[in-house]
Amino acid sequence: MISRQASELLNLDYRVKTSKKTYIFKNVPIAIWNNFKEAPSFGTYYNKHIRDKFQ
Repeated sequence: MISRQASELLNLDYRVKTSKKTYIFKNVPIAIWNNFKEAPSFGTYYNKHIRDKFQ
């Protein structure tokens, strides 16, 4: 499950919930978020563009 937590003009916080854990990422650029939602593979996009880059 992916849900939007809070929105700002250019950045937002979002939560990724798996069956075992919930991850919250802060200050993700809106373009990254939109591309993530449209990615053919969430895992591939996450590993390449989000993992270890946001809080």
